[in-house]
Amino acid sequence: MSRFLLRFGRLLRCASTLLLVLLSYGFNVFVPRSVPLIYAALTFIFVGGSRMSMRMLVQYSSGRDKERVAIIGADKTAV
Repeated sequence: MSRFLLRFGRLLRCASTLLLVLLSYGFNVFVPRSVPLIYAALTFIFVGGSRMSMRMLVQYSSGRDKERVAIIGADKTAV
């Protein structure tokens, strides 16, 4: 499920950048060539940064209150 969401997010970022370019040409609005590149980079940074910060927050908070244990004798046959 998470791989699907990652691919879907990547598709949406590419689609929004392409839509920006197509609408600028469609409405005959001057948009410098660097704007879609900067837009795509900032979108990647903000979306990726928010995802990474939430992932780090969840991993940090979930590991604090757990008691550490060692499993002895766990081999390939262990379930």
